[in-house]
Amino acid sequence: MTAPNAQFVFYGVPEVIIRDFSTKATIVRLLKAVDVTISLDFPSEDVYGGNDLFPFFTVDKERTGKVTMSNAEFDAGLLDAAMGSTVARAATAEVLVVGEAKTVPATSTYTVELANKTAAVANTVKVCYADSRVELALVAAGSEAAGKYSYASGVLTFAVADASKEILIDYKYEVSDGDVVSVLSNTLIPVVEILMVNTMKDKDGNTIKETITVYKAKASGKTDLTQARGKASEHALEFSILESGRADKKMIDFSTVRIG
Repeated sequence: MTAPNAQFVFYGVPEVIIRDFSTKATIVRLLKAVDVTISLDFPSEDVYGGNDLFPFFTVDKERTGKVTMSNAEFDAGLLDAAMGSTVARAATAEVLVVGEAKTVPATSTYTVELANKTAAVANTVKVCYADSRVELALVAAGSEAAGKYSYASGVLTFAVADASKEILIDYKYEVSDGDVVSVLSNTLIPVVEILMVNTMKDKDGNTIKETITVYKAKASGKTDLTQARGKASEHALEFSILESGRADKKMIDFSTVRIG
């Protein structure tokens, strides 16, 4: 294949794959990146001597490297890469329902069924009056009274004193095919390998593939999950580049190939 021009303009954002350093298992694929930055700091210290006012030598100091990125799509693997959270795919997950509106029947049996009654999680059910927001008390079956209700298998039973009252119900129900990310108190941040690829054109219109490999890195452990009115969320990650342990001492590889 013909070599690309030695000089070209970087533009656009790469697709990113983050893999476990040891097992090479994929942790997350970031295909809708907003920005990706690789920052390298190779500091040196000036050495002075004699009567000259300029340094006669410089000594290389400790080096650092950072990879920062943000992605426009949320993926459960983001939290795994950031802090070692556990991720369960197609697992039992809970869905929160806020303010399911119901009216207590005007006549016996004064029962109300939840919209998701067969999957409702019993100890999550809370009921309040729609007008005053005063919360009703849960009691044993047969002890219903004004402001008190009983619950069993997705069905709420009220007293005659609450007939025709409008109520709001908060609760959770379970589904069997959700993704669940669990942030634990004892998880460890994984050591990772970061792979990136971007496709662009050089000044002569040739198609260039740029591939970047960061051989070893570890996340800072900080992730912001911001949801704001009228704005699409962006999810940021930051990694420190680590000593790779490779015999060839490589930390990062940048490669460009002309593919058309």
